[in-house]
Amino acid sequence: MVGDGGVREGKEALALHTGLAPERLLLLEIDGEGFHRTFTETQEVDVLSTNECLYCLETPEKTDGDYVLITWLNVLSGCSGAGVRFGSPYICKFSRETSYEDFQKLLLKEMATILRPGVLIQEQQAGVFGIRLLDGSSEGVLLEPGVPHPLYTEAVDDALALCDHETPSHVKIHLLWSPQIKEELVWDESENVEELGSVRETREHASKGETVSLGACLEAYTGSEELSPEDTWLCPHCNQKEEGTLKMIRLCSAPEILLVHLNRFRQATKGRSSVRKISCLVDFPLEGLDLGPHLSAHSMRDKSFPKTPNKTFGWRASFRKKRREGKVEEDCPVYDLFAVINHHGKEIQGGHYTAYCKNPVEGDWWSFDDTRVSRIPTPKDVRSPDAYMLFYERRRVPMQIHWILALREKSPNRATDEKQVSL
Repeated sequence: MVGDGGVREGKEALALHTGLAPERLLLLEIDGEGFHRTFTETQEVDVLSTNECLYCLETPEKTDGDYVLITWLNVLSGCSGAGVRFGSPYICKFSRETSYEDFQKLLLKEMATILRPGVLIQEQQAGVFGIRLLDGSSEGVLLEPGVPHPLYTEAVDDALALCDHETPSHVKIHLLWSPQIKEELVWDESENVEELGSVRETREHASKGETVSLGACLEAYTGSEELSPEDTWLCPHCNQKEEGTLKMIRLCSAPEILLVHLNRFRQATKGRSSVRKISCLVDFPLEGLDLGPHLSAHSMRDKSFPKTPNKTFGWRASFRKKRREGKVEEDCPVYDLFAVINHHGKEIQGGHYTAYCKNPVEGDWWSFDDTRVSRIPTPKDVRSPDAYMLFYERRRVPMQIHWILALREKSPNRATDEKQVSL
């Protein structure tokens, strides 16, 4: 989805392609660990991330009775750190009078296609998997097997209260599987999602190579993002969630050496096979990259930056010391490229690396490929879709000696080197 419209326009476009009613569509962002956030119709398109997968689920038709709409994901727990998602997302309505044991059976029935033969006709003990309800807290709430009617608990009401009035009222849960139980009951952990033709066309177009400027990448990196109701900031004083919380990354100072890491790989689902390389060309400047527009208004150059009382420490104290000594030119956050690391191949765990480096004395560019070193004919050849890491150096004031020449001045073998050259 592109343009200046909102999420509502995007859902209407999806409804046009699928023939479904837009009010029955639920737009979710899901990553390798589980649910990330839910999008409301009043949000703008620019809140949609390009680094994660967006899923559109069709909600069931409304019926009379005390039912709750639940969407869930399977997560492999018992690993170090966060869990790992597997399989597809599911959505279904359940009666709130359902017991914990029956709720588990109904969930297994909805996932019959991924279970081993005979699982549904076997007697399963309560607690085949843990059920974690996402109620807006960082950890969520585990539903206890001993509760007679778990869908009538206060945690479910809290989760329903998080839903925007313009999105279908629903509850999100994670089913937590242990490795042993998953191996015994699940035989297919692949993800089966219907893909629209327009999505395939967009992906094929991207694989053929489009161009994006480094400036646009920096603007997206430092831009603001409105947090969803589930992830919004919780005030520690009043214990209330602040709606409309914005998250952003600020660049507080301009370093001497700027390293730009281009995210060339996108994790679609879990597993190595789902990692795709982004091969579009990033048009980065060889000279004159101005970091000024991307610096925070509260940067170290700004007098309004909050001062620490009495003591300063860490990188902040080091920066201030250099500023007092005149080693930092605050009015010139302009950078020139001096090296590029390239990644060749399509796999994140493999491939081949090469480097382009600029001779600081002569100004020409050289290619380093294992033991092969060759001169690059023209500087524009440094730009390629394989560029992975960019190394920029802050532009110095006139008459300031280059650091490579300074190293040569301090070299203990300088006299020997000059003698050999003179011979």
